[in-house]
Amino acid sequence: MRISSKWGLALAAAVLSTGCYGSFALTKKLHTWNGQVCGTEGWGSKWGNEVVFLLTGVLLPVYGICVWIDGLIINSIEFWSGSNPMTSVVSKIDDRHDLRMEKVAENSIKVEILEGGNVIGTYTLDRTDAGTVLHDAAGNEVAAAATSATGEVALVAAR
Repeated sequence: MRISSKWGLALAAAVLSTGCYGSFALTKKLHTWNGQVCGTEGWGSKWGNEVVFLLTGVLLPVYGICVWIDGLIINSIEFWSGSNPMTSVVSKIDDRHDLRMEKVAENSIKVEILEGGNVIGTYTLDRTDAGTVLHDAAGNEVAAAATSATGEVALVAAR
């Protein structure tokens, strides 16, 4: 057996022995980006997304690299620390404000509003049996929403 084969086998055994499947958040983010890069409507987006997938998946091994980074580094961090460093999502609200969301528990998301990179508001979205509740940083209920039997979401309480 060649030396490189021995190292490859040892690396595979080390990865498989950790028992950490992980959430593969980086790979999921790449897949989501690929699905939105050419839009989500019409034939042009369908073929455009396919071309981007072929470029990033076949010609350039971007998907393979993401899976390796997820499997070896990010999922290991998630296994040992309990949180995935790729789970924080930042979205642009307007020219001055950003929204950062991070899953903090099974049914809870921390939401931060940023202005110029500084946090100006922190909230928590908690999913309950009755619906979803928004709490401020002090734990006070700000709003609650519930889903009806028909699937409509209604604001049931707001402060």
